[in-house]
Amino acid sequence: MNIKELLKNIGGRTNGDIYLGVVGPVRTGKSTFIKRFMELVVINNIQDEYQKARATDELPQSGQGKTIMTTEPKFVPNNAVSVEVGENLSVQVRLVDCVGYVFKDAKGYMDEDKIRMVKTPWFEDAIPFDEAAKIGTQKVITDHCSIGIVVTTDGTIVDIPRNSYVEAEDEVITQLQTIGKPFIVIVNSKDPNGVLAQQTAKELSEKYQVSAIPMSIEQMNQEDANQVLKDALYEFPVLDVDVVFPSWVAALEENYWLKQSYRQSIQDALQEAKKVRDVEKLAEALRQNEYAKSVEITNIDTATGVVTLRIEPKDGLYEAVINDIVGTDLQDKADLIKILQEYKQYKEQMADLLPAILMAKETGYGSSVPSLNDISISKPELIKNGNRYGVRIKASAPTLHIFRVDVENTFEPILGSKEQSEAMMEYLTQNEETLVNMSMFGRNIGDLLKDGINAKLMTLPENNRVKLQNILKSMTNRGKNNLIAIVF
Repeated sequence: MNIKELLKNIGGRTNGDIYLGVVGPVRTGKSTFIKRFMELVVINNIQDEYQKARATDELPQSGQGKTIMTTEPKFVPNNAVSVEVGENLSVQVRLVDCVGYVFKDAKGYMDEDKIRMVKTPWFEDAIPFDEAAKIGTQKVITDHCSIGIVVTTDGTIVDIPRNSYVEAEDEVITQLQTIGKPFIVIVNSKDPNGVLAQQTAKELSEKYQVSAIPMSIEQMNQEDANQVLKDALYEFPVLDVDVVFPSWVAALEENYWLKQSYRQSIQDALQEAKKVRDVEKLAEALRQNEYAKSVEITNIDTATGVVTLRIEPKDGLYEAVINDIVGTDLQDKADLIKILQEYKQYKEQMADLLPAILMAKETGYGSSVPSLNDISISKPELIKNGNRYGVRIKASAPTLHIFRVDVENTFEPILGSKEQSEAMMEYLTQNEETLVNMSMFGRNIGDLLKDGINAKLMTLPENNRVKLQNILKSMTNRGKNNLIAIVF
């Protein structure tokens, strides 16, 4: 991605405001970074000549040696400048030069044996230098910035050893991790390709799980600036994962075991890969799924935080799923054709009955609506009504009337004493979910209750079934609504 594409994508994650908070220990090159970054990324892309001149005049000064130059936080430029990144699309860019975290080998933060007092935009009175660094970092990153840039060093840029920076470095990075906004680390070095710079960047990256870039800030070029923005962009969180399956997997019900397995793997993987830069970890975690043949990252939309993955199921799963769905082991295509034909017949038979079943479950009663093929039409008859004549056309059709009857059954085992029965009752109450699977007298309680209900269904005599059918037939055909029933 070129510089405008990077700015455009970062702007998509920050609502168009790209505010970089540059923080870290003192004497690491923070002001130099801001100056070079502004020259390479911002000023070169400002269209308005007045804004360009103003931004150039407001660039910070940098110094050499151990003496601290930045004694108060500064916004560079004072007001955010607009940078065009596309047709009718621009982003607002501004950097903040923060007071650095102090350490004993640095000079300029003591004033006659006391911590130097400095002014900040957040307090009317001056505050100690070290407090200004901590408070300034928190306020800048929390309230004013969308991305943090931690600048540290391998100890080669000034006459201060690497280990002098470590404590202050740890403090500022830990603070940024607590705040929770995306940030990267720049390891400033006179020899960024050297062993010391590379090793320092590697150690910081592994220790804090953040991108660490070794570079010579003083000699920073356009490629380096692009790398800073790219790595910062990849520190933003993954907001959503779109998983593309083969169409036959997508067609499965959401609660089907294969889909549930993939979904659980995705949820587990997101715990391991929360940043855009970790998407390969996300894919690798999904590859551990026992049903995944391959997982491919097909797209990373850095502007929205949406990652698209494609999961290819293992060979043989398609056939296994079909066998599972149809409930039988299909040996060849002929078996599949037979099953499909049976399904077609079943579907035709159930087309009228299913609505009645669903209605009966919900309301207690449901009836099927006959199709035109079910209607039998008798031979037309001549009828007379007074001096007038007409024709009677009689039709009949079988209809199914379904009643929901709540059949009750009880299971009353005699256990012995009252105490034994109370203990059993308490145990059953505490395990209601597994009650039907509990064994008693050598059988599951669920099977005992089911057998009792089935037995009651068989006790309805045949003649009573016929009577109920005739009653319903009479009420339906005659339109009578009155019913007297005597059950004895």
